[in-house]
Amino acid sequence: MESQLLHKISKLLDALEPISQGPGDLTSTLQHIAQTAQTFFRADSCIIFAINPITSRFITFINTVNSLQKDTISYQNSRSEEFAQEVLTQRVLLIENVELTPDHNNRFIKLEGIHSLGALALRMRHTHKPLGVLYLNFKQQQKFSAEDCELFQFFADQASNILQEAWLLRRYQEIARIGQEINQALTTVEILFQKLQRHVADILDIRYAFLLAVYQPQTNRLDLYLGEKGHSSIRADDPLVGACRYVIETQETLFIRELSKEAKTLPFQPIDIRNTEQLESLIFVPLILRGMSLGVLSIQHAQPNVYNQEDLFILQLLANDIALAIYNMRLYDSLSRLNETGQLLTQQLDSEQVLQATADKIRDVIKADFVILYPYDTTGKCPTK
Repeated sequence: MESQLLHKISKLLDALEPISQGPGDLTSTLQHIAQTAQTFFRADSCIIFAINPITSRFITFINTVNSLQKDTISYQNSRSEEFAQEVLTQRVLLIENVELTPDHNNRFIKLEGIHSLGALALRMRHTHKPLGVLYLNFKQQQKFSAEDCELFQFFADQASNILQEAWLLRRYQEIARIGQEINQALTTVEILFQKLQRHVADILDIRYAFLLAVYQPQTNRLDLYLGEKGHSSIRADDPLVGACRYVIETQETLFIRELSKEAKTLPFQPIDIRNTEQLESLIFVPLILRGMSLGVLSIQHAQPNVYNQEDLFILQLLANDIALAIYNMRLYDSLSRLNETGQLLTQQLDSEQVLQATADKIRDVIKADFVILYPYDTTGKCPTK
């Protein structure tokens, strides 16, 4: 019996090998998993409802039978969330006779003539966040054995690993797309932050707090752009304190898994800029370009141990693109101001007005407290200011 099980496991691994060697985009990976499951378990159809592990929302579904009507799929989708939670809790749910379980005997089941059902939970390895639910439908009534249950569980584990890799690849691809978009057009930091909020929510958990702190070196203060539970706010000219100060001065990433336990060992005094409930999971990444500290990017959550190394790496990649965008905005703004000054100098104005206007422009560009110009006197007399 054990040798037969090992033989089946070996065949299953062979069937999954083309996917595991190099998962492609999420849709093609889901299609391969569904087709492999249907073929290996000799099911009449297979449906996968994929779940975004960041938002825990259903994002797409894949089925292996083209004849399935759209209305039956939509109906199954409307029932899937409640059923999926049951499957995700049990990991493997096998129903030999759906007629004996009215809760699962819905319109889709009846129209397709399904008598037995196998449902598998697809979850991430360590965090167990949901990746999807796989349904195997059998028109002939099945008698599931203990060996079948082991095979279903083994398949679910292997498919979960493959799907997790595909999801990670999708996150990287999305970061590349976001980086390209925010650097295509030079806008304002406020518009940049709005774009980030729209796109980042699907690849990073920013439900509690998402922070972009832009450092102003002339004043040694911060402009804060904060997204909190769906609401946005801007706080200009904020003091440079707490974690942001530490990250900007050291140019080092700060990863706090459980603030309540780590607070006493931190090299700074934690400051809650939100004035609400304490957050436990926090990542602060410096925005650096050419050795210059431009600001801080941070994600924060109320629960401990929410973020992992993959989240950190994704945030660091995003920070690189944001730093470039902010640097280009500042460079463009400085060049525009200098161009205005140059145009002013070419105008036929009184020399004293030109000098005063030039000094004002230079002061605005470099954020100085005052500027003194000493014009050269071609007559050889001492310069005047």
